[in-house]
Amino acid sequence: MLRRIGIIIIVIYSSIAASAQVNYSALNISMNAQVQPEFRIDSIVRLYADSLTSIMDRVIGYCTETMSSKRPESTLMRFVADVMMSEGLRYAEENKMEVHEAISLLNAGGIRASMKEGKVMVRNIFEISPFENSIVILELTARQLRDVLYHVAARGGEAVAGVTMVLDDRQAKKIKVHGENIDNDKKYTLITLDYVASGGDQFKCLTQIPAHNTGMLFRDAFIRYVEQLTAEGKQIVPPTDVRITKIR
Repeated sequence: MLRRIGIIIIVIYSSIAASAQVNYSALNISMNAQVQPEFRIDSIVRLYADSLTSIMDRVIGYCTETMSSKRPESTLMRFVADVMMSEGLRYAEENKMEVHEAISLLNAGGIRASMKEGKVMVRNIFEISPFENSIVILELTARQLRDVLYHVAARGGEAVAGVTMVLDDRQAKKIKVHGENIDNDKKYTLITLDYVASGGDQFKCLTQIPAHNTGMLFRDAFIRYVEQLTAEGKQIVPPTDVRITKIR
């Protein structure tokens, strides 16, 4: 009996709660020159803004020529793929991972700005790579690698290193990995973003392949790479080697 009474009370309470109305009021304030800033809030924002500006405006390198991103490939696409390759292999070596013939891959859509000629600041790297994507490493069979590169071709090109190909009406032809044909008896190492490995930009061919997440944000690796170049007395020079050739 008590259980039935409890159920009845719950039902009645739920019905009342469902029918209850909650009223809100709001005021629309148009932001214009007549709106004066709140001093206390402005002082707090300015404190963090000044600190952030000093971090973002730190010069980490120098680029000899403006680089941009454009399919099927471009100087900036080659450069970021080189960064991905270098940082991925460095991680693999430091962590004693087995590495086969390696290629790197980034989706062109993830490159959101150009790198201008001149001083390169931290903010420039954030502009180029604004997403919280980390570097992952996968082991592929020859068949799986072909599937990846066929999809790269179908998309009209992506940022790659360690591989060359010819695009013929978005079909991948004359594929070479480090100058050699893909060997069906070999395994290959793919260094890419977690976004791509999880199927982003329709790379569904990668979703069933185990991926080792390095825990390194690509953007942080990018900054480290440029800083290392500078420490070695080097500047950022646009890569000139052709990796993806489009014939029609």
